[in-house]
Amino acid sequence: MSQELDREMPILSKASPAAYFIDYTLTSTQRTEVIGSNGALLSSGDSLSRWLETQVRVGSYDLDNTHKVGNSRSNEGGYGTSAPVDNAPEVLRRAMWLQTGKQYRAASEGLIKINTSKEVQAQTVEEHAPDFSRENHAIMSSS
Repeated sequence: MSQELDREMPILSKASPAAYFIDYTLTSTQRTEVIGSNGALLSSGDSLSRWLETQVRVGSYDLDNTHKVGNSRSNEGGYGTSAPVDNAPEVLRRAMWLQTGKQYRAASEGLIKINTSKEVQAQTVEEHAPDFSRENHAIMSSS
């Protein structure tokens, strides 16, 4: 995981908008189910699953894609994806690469929406810009 982080960060930190933070969380869950009746074992089974969560932040510490706009936060590209349960590094790196790309695109779109919203709010609140302006129309006559 650290190899993929070391590969992705230099690339995305130079992208536009630039990523300044990437986080990976890999959760492994092992479940065992045993079903019995009257002291007899009816069935049993094991399962293993992994869940990969990736967070990419673009912008800056002062303003990034997680900034709250109005009553809602921007879509951050979902909550993660299932990850391969085998320990093959190349398979896990590919899953991380795909999820990082998805999260970066969602973060970039979110930051654009936030910046657009802030510009509109700043214009209407601070500068009191109307949505439609009144113009003085003088009738010109030619001599």
